[in-house]
Amino acid sequence: MMQFQSSVRSHSRHHLELKTDYPLDRTSGITRYRTDLYFFFPNQLNMNEKVFGIRRVLRNIKMYTRFSTPKMSLRMLSDHNNELSPIHRIRALLETPETEIPRQRDPLVYELQVLSNIYRAELENTVELISLEILKQNRESPCRKKIEDFISEIKEFLSEFRKLHTLFLSPRLSEMQRTALAWCDESISIISERSMNKLFSSAELIEKSDKILPSMEKLAKNETAYRRSMDYKYLYDESNPNMGELLAYRESMLKKWAQSAMYMTREENPNQRRVGHILAGTAAGVAMLFAVIATIFAGKIFIPNTIPWVLVIILSYIFKDRIKEVLREGLRKLFPVFTSDQHSFLYDKYDDTRVGSASSLAEFTKAGRVPEDIQRERNTDPNPFQSILPEQDVLHYRRIIDLNSKKLEKNHTRLTGITEILRFQIADWLREMDDPKDIFYRLDGLKKIKIKGDRVYKIHLVMSLNTDLYHYSIIMNRAGILRIEELSVPSRYL
Repeated sequence: MMQFQSSVRSHSRHHLELKTDYPLDRTSGITRYRTDLYFFFPNQLNMNEKVFGIRRVLRNIKMYTRFSTPKMSLRMLSDHNNELSPIHRIRALLETPETEIPRQRDPLVYELQVLSNIYRAELENTVELISLEILKQNRESPCRKKIEDFISEIKEFLSEFRKLHTLFLSPRLSEMQRTALAWCDESISIISERSMNKLFSSAELIEKSDKILPSMEKLAKNETAYRRSMDYKYLYDESNPNMGELLAYRESMLKKWAQSAMYMTREENPNQRRVGHILAGTAAGVAMLFAVIATIFAGKIFIPNTIPWVLVIILSYIFKDRIKEVLREGLRKLFPVFTSDQHSFLYDKYDDTRVGSASSLAEFTKAGRVPEDIQRERNTDPNPFQSILPEQDVLHYRRIIDLNSKKLEKNHTRLTGITEILRFQIADWLREMDDPKDIFYRLDGLKKIKIKGDRVYKIHLVMSLNTDLYHYSIIMNRAGILRIEELSVPSRYL
């Protein structure tokens, strides 16, 4: 079973992206996953509910939930006996009588999309690992042998995969199915060439002979020639000034087509807001009932309009507000579905089955009111004057996902988990920031030397995922996100 994993990156200068992998627990029916995000803002940014409001915050968050890409080596993909391989399943489907193929969704197209995703992930991960190893290169390093094996496995896979073309000449297949094979083939060819180009840059650091580098160049050129022979659209034409733009568009389109098979569809829960109002009203009603009873009690014990009578009335209204808040918080924990700010159902596009739900809750608070473990993680590098500084504003965003593992396993036997992507539009965070440019000086040889500097702001993100805490520092200026630093990770990754 895959482990919880999370990463934070800048999707653009104005978009912060959080990607979290949730493992699929096959031993239980419904599994609940909860993620809490705490954004600590410098006080001068005025990030609070009065200025922005929760609805505005939620409108700036986009959510995508998809199946995690199965992990499978190139040898496993090429293995005729591997029943989990998309190539094996495509062959099996083509040998199945047409009446036995499920009709909810075209399984041939689905397997081709999954194959493209697995191949992309496997090549990207392998190239990254080899490149990292090259940076630590020594005489005993296995990099050269690994690169040779890697190229050999790619060739073996391409040969095995492209044998499917003859099977797709069957007259009982549709044009859409044959187009899906062509798109998958073109996508795999692009991935192969780009992987060789990227690995070539790293391999130049260790390889000056006439063996490995030429084999990479040959594979890349062979893929270019192959796409030309198949009349695919991803072809370089130096006479076209917009060629780079066209290639980027084509690659992006093929990638989105393949990944579309992995995404779940989302449908808002129509009853969530109504029931949420009822629960909130119940909390307010109970609190008001206490205030009314206290008022009646005060009228019977004390003379109206006397000081004791007034004190009881004031205290009852103070307790009324506290009772309402405590009840609302208790109801949020008991009924997170109905007290959340957003709630939606998740559907598997394979057969349009509801396989889970997701809810979100956002609130503004202060740094001193967050849980103690979050405060400790935030203050790993404490400021001795923190107590006399203005208290930081905190945005707390909670995400709860419920998954029906049994239903998911029925259609996706390869599935190990799901991936959720949260994308925060952070333009509102920049409004109160000062001009990013600043000038500093130093004295040297009786002269003032100018130093250019950027005025930056650090927004700390502490994330609670399962029982693990992650801590990031998001360095920003008025133009947007500059970089993200990971300050701590769970101990199992150290």
